[in-house]
Amino acid sequence: MELQVQIIKRKVKRIRLEFTSSGLKVIVPIGYKGDVNEVLLRHKTWITNRAIKMRSLVADASKLHILDRNEKQLRIVLEKYITDTSSLSNLNPKEIKYRQMRARWGSCSRTGVLTFNKNLRFLPEELIYYVAAHELTHLKHMNHSPIFWQSLSNLNPNYKEHRKQLKLYGFALQK
Repeated sequence: MELQVQIIKRKVKRIRLEFTSSGLKVIVPIGYKGDVNEVLLRHKTWITNRAIKMRSLVADASKLHILDRNEKQLRIVLEKYITDTSSLSNLNPKEIKYRQMRARWGSCSRTGVLTFNKNLRFLPEELIYYVAAHELTHLKHMNHSPIFWQSLSNLNPNYKEHRKQLKLYGFALQK
């Protein structure tokens, strides 16, 4: 099995292995004196299993339909859903913000500010609704406890399937 390995030196404390759609990144601390090949051999089973899983993800992600709304269209879809859901659930954000995020689809601050990733514009509406419902639920439960997931299921009964789809879209949009 051919795997592209990229070694990157960064200001980190320990070696980290990361899979991307293009291969394996080995992130090593600046000044690392050890043998990277030894690290790869030590983690060979994990790397092999992960590579198989990544190939499957690439195949699944290639089948997705990536939409291309503009940011204004995203705001309309998201804010209408939040307004409608807030009136029914009594979960009212203090403010809604939009940012380009690398690792998250959304976040909820303790002060009630919901922040959404601008890349949501590429997703189907049901996944945008899932992310909004997830963040709205954090207004009541600032954790991922069982009661959080129960509350989320009241707003989004198919949340488990939507989570899986969201991971695929995240992978598909990864650059």
